[in-house]
Order: sequence, then C-alpha cells, then structure tokens
Amino acid sequence: MIDLKSIVIETERVVGLQIKLPFTLMIFVFNTKGFLCGPFVNIEHFHHSKACICVMSKSSTYEECLNSEVKMLNQASLDKGIEIGMKGKKALMKMYET
Repeated sequence: MIDLKSIVIETERVVGLQIKLPFTLMIFVFNTKGFLCGPFVNIEHFHHSKACICVMSKSSTYEECLNSEVKMLNQASLDKGIEIGMKGKKALMKMYET
C-alpha cells in the first residue's frame, strides 16, 4: 500500500511517501532538492547524486522522520550545510538554501 501526504514546514510544502511492503515500511519525506529516509537506503549508492539525501535515526512515521536526527548523508547534503545530528525538519529547510 502507498500513502502520500502533503506536509507544511515553515513556509515550504514537502511530500511524505509511505510504502508498506510485506514486513517492511519505507518512509520518505521529500522536497524538490532531496529527501529524508530510513536506514533501508544504502547511502553509498547516492554518494555522487546531486540530490540531498539524509538517512534518519528513526523513521517509522512522517513525524518521527522529521523530528529525528540525521544519521548519514551524502556529499550534496554536506555541501548545503546539513550535518550529522541535525533534525529532519531543519535538514529539509537547509536543502532550499543556495
């Protein structure tokens, strides 16, 4: 089953995507610059991606993903000033900065 949810953070609208597979729940929260996700994503595959990708410490709900801390990230995220330990909401907002 797939669930989409529109989420407003400060002045920006982001999208939550939940995919329920057998014995697996995948949560993504994304904007036009990148996304937050759970540990099911292998960050090494996205190391050279231009999209900002942050693997979160917790991700069983949209809210948990937004309020947990960045555990791993790719180079594009580092370039935007996103850091390990930063909350998901703040990381999404940093993605919009130039």
